[in-house]
Amino acid sequence: MKKYLYLQKAEWVETWINGGSIPIRLASTYKSKERKGIQTPDENLTRKLRGANLDDFSKLIHLGEKVTANIIVGEMAIGNRTVGKNVNYHQAPYEGIVLCFCNKLSKEIALRLEKEACVEILDVDALLNHINNQLGLKGLGKECEYTSTSDRGIFLKSIDDSWQEEYRLFWELQTDVEVEIPPGIASEVKF
Repeated sequence: MKKYLYLQKAEWVETWINGGSIPIRLASTYKSKERKGIQTPDENLTRKLRGANLDDFSKLIHLGEKVTANIIVGEMAIGNRTVGKNVNYHQAPYEGIVLCFCNKLSKEIALRLEKEACVEILDVDALLNHINNQLGLKGLGKECEYTSTSDRGIFLKSIDDSWQEEYRLFWELQTDVEVEIPPGIASEVKF
């Protein structure tokens, strides 16, 4: 399965083609209050809300993003206005390392991500298995889905990020790592 990896620096292409050491960063590395390039406010949090909207829910119940919570409320009201019925809210922070790819080759995506080079990953499943063997863990590889709701997850992001057309690899680790990739896992492409 082919995927595209946009790189911040052109000199990084050589490692992806010829093999060598690459860093894999924590998902929290990509968290920001504002969306810009690779930064998004949607990292590190799984969230599912039913029966109310997040704005109204947050006005009544204040939780930090590092809090794990399961909340069930029969009815929520602000003043005389009912803002939720049969409300069910789940939130849990997560951490792990991620490698993020794109499902298509696009100059526009590269520019929005603020990247200057690109490689085509020739077999992302082989890459996942290779890294799994080094880490001694089983990672997950999946296309991200995008939603207009407030739900979030490792592979569920805001519709505002849908332009990224992201495919990610994820491992449950609590620290950045460096791994070795074999030669021939990628080839350089121009956008």
